[in-house]
Amino acid sequence: MRQWCLDPRDELGQNWNHAKERVSAVGDLFPDTLQPSEVGIAGIPAFVPRFFALYPDAEELPEIVERQLRLCRESAPPGSITPRPAWMLHVSVALCGTPRRLRYSMEEALLRAQEAFCFPAFDVVLDSVAGFGGDGTAFVAVADARTTELVHGLRRALADAQRPFGLVGERSAAVPHLTLGYGKRPLDRRYAIQPIRFRAKEVRLVISTGRSEHQCVARWPLGGNRGTT
Repeated sequence: MRQWCLDPRDELGQNWNHAKERVSAVGDLFPDTLQPSEVGIAGIPAFVPRFFALYPDAEELPEIVERQLRLCRESAPPGSITPRPAWMLHVSVALCGTPRRLRYSMEEALLRAQEAFCFPAFDVVLDSVAGFGGDGTAFVAVADARTTELVHGLRRALADAQRPFGLVGERSAAVPHLTLGYGKRPLDRRYAIQPIRFRAKEVRLVISTGRSEHQCVARWPLGGNRGTT
């Protein structure tokens, strides 16, 4: 079933100010017209990231937030790690495909790719924490080997679904992780934790306008006809 709309139930990034301010700064007289509901995903400025990601659902989120806050408290001196907002806790999968000889509008291409997409639902398991990023200040929970394998498979499935419709998706491997917070100084050790778990039942297409703003524009269900994992 097709899904392409801004979901009013989402609490992920209702503010579009960062993108509007950036475009206004370079001369757009009408930054309010940049709302995704007005211009569609193809009209969003190229500098605004668009990516697929896995999010815990509303029932799983409170327990994950409890673990997040405890880990941020216990893994460094008090106050040195700022927890990420709860509604932004996610595991990134891949950037949205880059247009190459589109046969349809980008919105239509993504809708058709969604109809062609199929991948099983699976459990996301994060069993260690570490410092990530160029400066090592991102405090993240890292996926176990099985989850890493499944996220890599999901990335390839997303690329395969987009390719016939002129969108070139990511296929290269990356380390799946969930960012818990950001430290004031590099976090240079990695250690095992009691696993954080949630069920991946859908992959969301998200627009990011900064560290505290995500906007879900589509949900691609997991499950299909390949069973579950």
